[in-house]
Amino acid sequence: MNNSLNKIISILKRLGVDERTIDKFIEGASLKDEETAWIIFNELKRMRGSRIVFEDEIGGLFREPVYAAIIAIDEILACYFSSPSLHYIKLRHLTELNKMVNELRNLMEEYARRRDGM
Repeated sequence: MNNSLNKIISILKRLGVDERTIDKFIEGASLKDEETAWIIFNELKRMRGSRIVFEDEIGGLFREPVYAAIIAIDEILACYFSSPSLHYIKLRHLTELNKMVNELRNLMEEYARRRDGM
């Protein structure tokens, strides 16, 4: 297990995430608790060597905000999505960057269309 993954696990344990959920998260499952996802996202953003490789937001005067970002930490991607009704963070391998950017963009557009009634 690489050092970055150990740091991510350490953050999850410190937040009180149980071992079973940590295992599922490391294997690719999403964490959908709003507060936990946001805290993990912020902690990963502050990690040494992390960089934001994708970030986008839709929102404005007549739209509720939808935000998505991908943080790269060594060969790990942390994909974060936030809207008023859905929040999640999930881990992927760096080789899936283009796929994850497209997935997040599509989700943002879909959510914006639903909210706009289009």
